[in-house]
Amino acid sequence: MKWGLYDTADGLWMGDDRGPKTYDAEGIARVAAMVVDEQLGQAPGRTRAVPFADRPVRMRDAKDTRMTPLEAIRRLEGGDV
Repeated sequence: MKWGLYDTADGLWMGDDRGPKTYDAEGIARVAAMVVDEQLGQAPGRTRAVPFADRPVRMRDAKDTRMTPLEAIRRLEGGDV
């Protein structure tokens, strides 16, 4: 099963020009969702790891990040969130 990153506030899948970002392991997808929320300056838990079925999807047009993934991970690990 694949896991995707779903924006629960806007009802959209998160990804890039290649399509939705998916992961083989739920745990990795959950961590990625936390990092995305921090990178985008969103409320924690807005992005969720959700089972992803390969089908047509709605995606966000574009949203700028506030920091790199490494910076977001450091903030999460440091309890700055």
